Amino acid sequence: MSNTLRTILIFGLVSGGLTIGMTIFWVNMEASSGPLGMPIGYLIMFLALSLIFVGVKQYRDVERGGVIKFVRASLVGLAITALASLVYIFVWEGYMASTDYAFISDMLASGIASLEGLELTDEERAKKIAELEQFRDLYELMPFRLAISLTEILPVGLVVSLLSALLLRNPNFLPSQK
Repeated sequence: MSNTLRTILIFGLVSGGLTIGMTIFWVNMEASSGPLGMPIGYLIMFLALSLIFVGVKQYRDVERGGVIKFVRASLVGLAITALASLVYIFVWEGYMASTDYAFISDMLASGIASLEGLELTDEERAKKIAELEQFRDLYELMPFRLAISLTEILPVGLVVSLLSALLLRNPNFLPSQK
């Protein structure tokens, strides 16, 4: 196995595993349905996916002698992102199946409960509940759920990959310690 593939596998599997592990932990916390639920979820993803930076840096320092071009660094980062995204999606699907897809019902209940504090007419409340129920119905479809899961993690990984490539193309940025 090439060292490039080894780097991609190690950092992709670890960052994907950390992302989904911390995400499932966060989903099981009651606070995750509050107003900070989504921002903290994305912070979790960003922190776990910061291993993309570490992977690209290791690749630059070990495999490329401390020098890497933007395109090559981007490709390594994107490969790590792709693997981390696949891990995230497949483990999320396993988690959903193991919990009898309770997440979406809990999310619907939380969404309906959050409407209680709002001053809405009965018609507005009914419309919001219908929208939440429509989302639940769509989320029960695997292709929709996979697309949603991918759009959660992929943009974060893309940003981290491109920032990593932009920073690490400069050999003087965190130079190799060899």
